[in-house]
Amino acid sequence: MAVILHKHSTVAMTISTEERDFFVALGERIGSLRKAHSITQAQLAEALGVTQQTVQA
Repeated sequence: MAVILHKHSTVAMTISTEERDFFVALGERIGSLRKAHSITQAQLAEALGVTQQTVQA
């Protein structure tokens, strides 16, 4: 996982196994709910005010 501080610099952050598992499960849940409501990644991204690439990640 990386955090963008400026356009040209990144800082790598280490996350624990528990944190990784949480984020994987969260992504799966968001994906399942999005699909259950027939919402595309692009539609969700627009509603959230982020890019489709952010939703994909």
